[in-house]
Amino acid sequence: MKRIVLFIMLLVGLGMQSCHDSLLEEIPSPAAKFVSKYFPEIDVAAYGEVNDGYRVEMRNSATITFNDSYSWISVNGNGGVLPQMLLFDELPSELYQHLEAIEELGNVYAISRDTKSYKVQLLDSELTYEIATGKITRYNS
Repeated sequence: MKRIVLFIMLLVGLGMQSCHDSLLEEIPSPAAKFVSKYFPEIDVAAYGEVNDGYRVEMRNSATITFNDSYSWISVNGNGGVLPQMLLFDELPSELYQHLEAIEELGNVYAISRDTKSYKVQLLDSELTYEIATGKITRYNS
């Protein structure tokens, strides 16, 4: 009886893994690498095209939007904090160092960027980093 239960659990586990793998395999390589690097233990719940890019929704976790060149334009933790490795690798060093100095690295819930600025959503405020000047401004929510 125990062997049957273990066998069924193994089959269910393999089935779930293959669903995760197949959905991750559908995502274009640059976006899939980003997802695998920063959210390695989280399943992809959905993937699709939006406006001029792509959106990847992680199960019970972040939503990541990429432009048509597969560069991220926003990462929303959907109520959860973002991985510090993501912040270290993807934010300008001045902005990362500022977050470190004000002890907010563990309180980043979303980030976004465009050609002019980066925005960082904290628990009760938002930081904007202007690329051209390096100026960091904090706005209270």
